[in-house]
Amino acid sequence: MKLRISEPAREDLLEIWQHIASDNPEAAARLMRGFKETFEKLLRFPNLGRERPELAIGIRSFPTGRYIVLYQPADEVLEIVRVRHGATKLDELFEVE
Repeated sequence: MKLRISEPAREDLLEIWQHIASDNPEAAARLMRGFKETFEKLLRFPNLGRERPELAIGIRSFPTGRYIVLYQPADEVLEIVRVRHGATKLDELFEVE
């Protein structure tokens, strides 16, 4: 299985890193390592996270610290869809206009 990080998830990670690194670069680096470890764990165990059918078909979530990794496992690829703070209203991320 291969890992793919969506563009919105890449933007989320950059925003998180910038926000934390502005006060504490070491903490930002630790958090990014934690995300990487989570992504590797999800590659090994793609059904580890909680199913989130209320968000979108096939979406699962897994916590990392105060953040939620939203991902979608498929046959060949595990896609990281978003990475958001746990206080985020997740349903608003998947609203259809």
